[in-house]
Amino acid sequence: MSVTSASCLCGAVKLEIRGDPRMKNLCHCSSCQKFTGGIFGSFAAYAVEQVTFTESEPDVLKTYNDTTPESGSVLRRSFCGKCGSPVRIQTSSLPDALVVPVGVIDGDKAGLQTPGGVILQGQGGLGRCRREC
Repeated sequence: MSVTSASCLCGAVKLEIRGDPRMKNLCHCSSCQKFTGGIFGSFAAYAVEQVTFTESEPDVLKTYNDTTPESGSVLRRSFCGKCGSPVRIQTSSLPDALVVPVGVIDGDKAGLQTPGGVILQGQGGLGRCRREC
């Protein structure tokens, strides 16, 4: 099983990811745009047990409960309290999944590209998507 490292911009939050993602997606919803600061977010979803987080100091990992998604789900969006980098998304509708912004993953990201441009939209939440080809 492959092991991949990831971290926030300042390195205060580090991740160890074991294995391949369950799903890869691009999300263009306004909530993800605001979370990432870009026109879309590129994400990889893993089983919770595939990802281990470590912090350089206690309580540097902060979480915001986002109630704005069009899906109606509350997303727990976690970020580094020092540099602000987004590092994790979780939702109660998928309690066994943990979503990682692809940008925090170290090294080559070629294997994390979304085939055919899968885009999550509107009321679909984290699980429904439509193709953009």
